[in-house]
Amino acid sequence: MPNWCYNYITITGEPQSIKRIADVCQNLQGGLFEALIGTPPDSETDWYWDVGAEFVKDIKEDAIILSGYTAWSPPINFCARLAKKYGVAVEMYYDDVRIDLCGLSFIDAEGNCLYQEDYAFAEGKYRLEGYDNWYMEWESHLYEYLVDQMKDEGDTDFVGRIKAEYPYLQEGEVAECAVDLEVKFKEIN
Repeated sequence: MPNWCYNYITITGEPQSIKRIADVCQNLQGGLFEALIGTPPDSETDWYWDVGAEFVKDIKEDAIILSGYTAWSPPINFCARLAKKYGVAVEMYYDDVRIDLCGLSFIDAEGNCLYQEDYAFAEGKYRLEGYDNWYMEWESHLYEYLVDQMKDEGDTDFVGRIKAEYPYLQEGEVAECAVDLEVKFKEIN
């Protein structure tokens, strides 16, 4: 069974290029990736299972938004082939907590990856989405393993643990997380 990688893909370009892609999306019969670029070469392993029409979220004159989950990994090779075939630019955000990945890629109209930023999941959420979104993710489930570890180790240095686990946080953010971690720790004990 695969892990599932979340993707948010923005395709931009000239209206005629976007229209060509939109026509395929709106008349889709089968898999979206294959309909747009054909069957991938055997050497491309970044999209094992295709996606359907539900992956198409919005179509405008100068942009198309694709969003949803792909099996195993972000479809970076698909995006590069799409960009080259249609002469469009592609911006892609992706995350997968199970493989500890969060990233952002920019692909130009020639299919070249101009920029790719990959992080561990929690750090990527922080750097790419900001503290508020990171905090909501952390509060909902990322802190739980810290509580279990600290309980097992008899550790009550909440500030020290937050700093060690999340060295990219600012001091005020560390303090807020440490207070919350202490509250959760006491609730469980």
